[in-house]
Amino acid sequence: MDNNWKTWKKIEYFNENALNLQLNKLNSLFNLHKVNSKNYSVLEIGSGHGRYTIIFQKLFKKVLALDPESELIDLLNDKILENGIDNISTVVSKFEDFNTKSKFDMILFTQSLLWMPDKQKAILKCDKLLKKNGYLVIIDKTEVSGILKV
Repeated sequence: MDNNWKTWKKIEYFNENALNLQLNKLNSLFNLHKVNSKNYSVLEIGSGHGRYTIIFQKLFKKVLALDPESELIDLLNDKILENGIDNISTVVSKFEDFNTKSKFDMILFTQSLLWMPDKQKAILKCDKLLKKNGYLVIIDKTEVSGILKV
């Protein structure tokens, strides 16, 4: 994978058909596991410019999008304003440095777990940030690789 953030920001947002396909995939996955996500507060790790964040805001009550690259978060903030979205908040931070008193119903790694220097430590940190019976979802290469109830 290319870790040059300048090229990552050129990745296009999903068009309407692709967006609906991704929404249907996630809804099917959540239905399979009997996850009612409508009232969920989620943490998205590795949001980038918001390619998936734009999908997640349709599925969840609140989304906190986290990314270490301020340039990508700026692009996401522009998209949020452009579309009048009110359920996404953004934070510029590495996950390793991220601190909050909030707990989340679900944590989503969007093509970002592979970049974590210590994957085991990242997973253990998720356990502290999740509410009881919360979910950890790993999305890699546009596919949901797994859903784990913690």
